[in-house]
Amino acid sequence: MNIRRAENKDIDAISDLLSQVLNVHYEGRPDLFKGGAVKYLPEELMDIIADDKRPIFVAELDEKVCGYAFCVFQQ
Repeated sequence: MNIRRAENKDIDAISDLLSQVLNVHYEGRPDLFKGGAVKYLPEELMDIIADDKRPIFVAELDEKVCGYAFCVFQQ
């Protein structure tokens, strides 16, 4: 497994994983979560990826993104 900083080429894979997480939440608590919603638009993910104060890291297995970590640097 390889952990690296996310790049714009990872946006589709990150969006897909975010949708999977949202669906799990929606199935468990449809009163709190909307089915089929989108957490971040591709343009928003591009902005986050470019922001050194909010890096996203991805985990790759066999060159396929299989996980992510959204981070925020604070002082």
